[in-house]
Amino acid sequence: MNGIHDMGGMHGFGVVPIEDKEPVFHEPWEGRVFGLAFAVNRQGLLNPEGMRLFLESLEPSFYIGATYYEKWLAALQAGLVFKGIIAKNEFVNRLESVISDPDMSLDRSEVGEITQKISDAINTHISPVRDVAVEPNFSPGDMVKVKNINPRGHTRLPRYVRGKKGVIYRYYGVHDFDDSRSQGLGDCPQPLYNVMFSASELWGSNTSTRDTLHIDMWESYIEREQE
Repeated sequence: MNGIHDMGGMHGFGVVPIEDKEPVFHEPWEGRVFGLAFAVNRQGLLNPEGMRLFLESLEPSFYIGATYYEKWLAALQAGLVFKGIIAKNEFVNRLESVISDPDMSLDRSEVGEITQKISDAINTHISPVRDVAVEPNFSPGDMVKVKNINPRGHTRLPRYVRGKKGVIYRYYGVHDFDDSRSQGLGDCPQPLYNVMFSASELWGSNTSTRDTLHIDMWESYIEREQE
């Protein structure tokens, strides 16, 4: 979808702050949200692509003003409510209880099996390459053009590159298609490439001729460009 999250190439948002020796989590609750996201994923309740769809559906003014993990928490809540796993009033009631009694005792008991799944997910590398019989239609060096499409759901294709011309730089193999997985339409594996664009192609002539931008793209995003 074309939403506020797709900010590439937009102006007016100020300098990106760079924090010296930035911690992994600024507050303990951020770590808990991170763990919650893994728990939800490992139990098959909401996959990462589905969570991105709910992130991108957040109200624009909230999205701009929220911190990274505030967005994660809001997306998790929206996704779990949408799927009927938790009722919205459960969140509201618990929040009201905590606000009225900040020192209330909360049940922090750990479920051993879920905890182990989270640990396994964090510490185990699983190759994203799918061993399926799908042949790529492009090779490194091929000239391609990005399709000018506007999907209504989640997509990994940024707006500023649509309709632009580039060169296949690398072929990664066959990967699950995130756009499809986010909507529960299956894995739909297809070839994945790294496409190189010149800065002038994306941003105009007032750029360095030495600068390039590399973007990973599934095959359905691109078409062959005649040299």
